[in-house]
Amino acid sequence: MPLDAPAISDPLQGAALRAIYDSQIEPVLVQLEVKRKAAMRLSRIIWAVVAVAAVVEVAYGFVDDGFDGVLAFGQYAFATVSIGIGIGLLPLQGVFTKSKAAIIRALCRPLGLTYTPEGFQPDGFQRFGDLGLVGGSTDRKFTDLFVGEHAGLAFWFCQADLTAGAGQQARTVFKGQLLRVAYPKRFAGVTVAQRRESRAGGFVQRPQGLRDVGLEDPKFDHVFAVSGDDQVEARALVTPAFMDHLMALERAYQGEHLRCAFAQGALFLAIEGPSRFYVGDPFSTMVNRTRVQAMAADIHRLFELIDSFTAA
Repeated sequence: MPLDAPAISDPLQGAALRAIYDSQIEPVLVQLEVKRKAAMRLSRIIWAVVAVAAVVEVAYGFVDDGFDGVLAFGQYAFATVSIGIGIGLLPLQGVFTKSKAAIIRALCRPLGLTYTPEGFQPDGFQRFGDLGLVGGSTDRKFTDLFVGEHAGLAFWFCQADLTAGAGQQARTVFKGQLLRVAYPKRFAGVTVAQRRESRAGGFVQRPQGLRDVGLEDPKFDHVFAVSGDDQVEARALVTPAFMDHLMALERAYQGEHLRCAFAQGALFLAIEGPSRFYVGDPFSTMVNRTRVQAMAADIHRLFELIDSFTAA
């Protein structure tokens, strides 16, 4: 939605969004753009040094052993370039991390949301494991935590990267988004919906004590397995509308293993898929309203996600 659209009640659209950008975001981005250009110069210097080092390695291999030496030392040169590219990106990543936090916090302020970029574990995360929504992990990285209320329902949302094992044995058990939101319908038991077949390595089994719930939608039943401790309550929660939303969500998010659960008065949702809230290209100017528009759209999609399931 363009930033100059007519003003409406939504604080992240039209004139309201333009006012946030002009007063709170653009001044910060102007300052960070100066730092981005300085970081870009430093990155180019690092990459130039790395390129020279790689050429020297290849040349040394040729002098030492001809073309066989080029092949042998070419491996070292490739490693040098790979590491050098990563090191060269670090200054830019630091600037863009700051810009992302500044943009999102400014957008969250009128919504009453708090935003934490990293360095946290969401409250109640262990419940996702207890419900069989994520597998056991030895290394956990959480980013982009949103906490607040939407339509009177308390929620938190974050991105998670969970791995198990170490070294060459390390494997990803979950990479995607986690959402916990208070559910408007009252229920007492536990109901879990999982994808029957996972295309990712993090597939987990249903929790003990739950039984299969038979549903009358063959298309949904072919993709998702529903289990619960109360058959009647499970069917009251996993309504035809809820099934439609779950199927549509998998298509929209391209989730390879989508699963959710009703427990403790809340809906728990885990979506495997690519990261959200991408700040944009680090090689172009930061003073760009399109970046802010994209972030606002990501927040709107989060609210639409909550609305689609809590209204089902």
